[in-house]
Amino acid sequence: MKQETIFIGITVVLVLIFNTCTRQSGFPVLKGPYLGQKPPGDVPELFAPDIISTNMNVAKLVFSPDGKEIFFRLMNYNHSFYTLVFMRRENGVWSKPEVAPFSGKYHDGEPYFSVDGKQLFFNSNRPLEGQEAPKDYDIWVVERKESGWSKPVNLGYIVNSDKADVNPAVSQNGTLYFASNRDGGKGSHDIYISELINGKYAQAENLGDPINTSFTESSPYIAPDESYIIFNRYRSDKGDGLHISFRKNDGSWSQAINMGKKINTENAGMHGFVSPDNKYLFFTSSRNPYFPHPDHNLTYDEIVKIFNSPLNGSYNIYWVSTKIIEDLKPDELK
Repeated sequence: MKQETIFIGITVVLVLIFNTCTRQSGFPVLKGPYLGQKPPGDVPELFAPDIISTNMNVAKLVFSPDGKEIFFRLMNYNHSFYTLVFMRRENGVWSKPEVAPFSGKYHDGEPYFSVDGKQLFFNSNRPLEGQEAPKDYDIWVVERKESGWSKPVNLGYIVNSDKADVNPAVSQNGTLYFASNRDGGKGSHDIYISELINGKYAQAENLGDPINTSFTESSPYIAPDESYIIFNRYRSDKGDGLHISFRKNDGSWSQAINMGKKINTENAGMHGFVSPDNKYLFFTSSRNPYFPHPDHNLTYDEIVKIFNSPLNGSYNIYWVSTKIIEDLKPDELK
């Protein structure tokens, strides 16, 4: 009994020391699912302010299938450099953000986990093996090993082209969805698919009507069972931002639906991602309550505070209940 009491006492002390050291490092102790953040309701809220959503440009956040790992894209102000950053929950506590071990040199972005969590897809302009100059954007993948992530592998010309191939997303059966501005598309960027057959990707094909139009379609999120797809659509008139299309009973796609003003404010939503537990929709937005015209004459101190906050007009991550998806589903598919 005495030894057990001593052991418990030592454990408590070690935990306190760990928590104290973490606080002293300037990074808070974050526990539980979703970094311990209070879940949102039907109105989008900034996700993890001053932790993930900061005064820097942050975009395309994804969670691993077990919810214990986060990847997102971090950019500088003029978007001339961006890299992949991750956080991991170990022993119940989230680590500080770190640059992914395979990133930090080239333009890496748009991460997406396979459904089993053993692969991470992303786009990059890194050079092909044996070459020195950075390439146009291609889709790459890393494999999870016992020692960490593998060396990135280019998916090759069955998937990639001599133009920009970006925004990978993967379904339960391994089908790859992505965006490309390759020749022969309907708009400046279209969404393509490549089926995984016997462990190999088939020739990429344009997803076609009604997903792709003469406008720009990009950054797909595909439901694991492929029952719906969320993607960016940009056009010259009103209606920019996240759209959703549902798989109909005959296997075709429904007409895309604008996800509404809660998501697509005057600063269009982009890079949608649904959490593995299907509870929350995450997306990227540069919305802010101060610009272009605040409600009063700002003082110098107020301006400095705004510029150093997540609401300075930079890209950040928002989340909202997935009830918004169910509400948009056509009645005949409910």
